[in-house]
Amino acid sequence: MTPLRFRQITPCGLRVVEKNSCFGCCFIQKVCVHALGYSSELITRI
Repeated sequence: MTPLRFRQITPCGLRVVEKNSCFGCCFIQKVCVHALGYSSELITRI
């Protein structure tokens, strides 16, 4: 698991979006990055 790789894909930084049921993520690149540093592409289904 390399959270650094996903961090470069998310230039928007941390954003709390409760509308998309995701904590601290960026949906611009279709990649959900949690505030803890973990990335999840499971919740990004828009």
